[in-house]
Amino acid sequence: MENIPTQLIPLAQFERSGRSPVNMRWLIFHQKEALQEKGAIIRFGSSRWLVDEIRLIEWLRENGSSFSTPRSKIN
Repeated sequence: MENIPTQLIPLAQFERSGRSPVNMRWLIFHQKEALQEKGAIIRFGSSRWLVDEIRLIEWLRENGSSFSTPRSKIN
């Protein structure tokens, strides 16, 4: 991981900003370890997440095509 200057943003603030290209809570639920390894998200306290927007976008560019959203069942 490069030494890129970062700005950590609380997840709720990042979601409200409208800059999040994906549903972050879904992404964290399904890809938490990979996002943490990249430094795209950091746990702060017991239930708060901080987001590094630059590293998140890098992670999405590198990994975005390797997973898909679950399809809803139609009965």
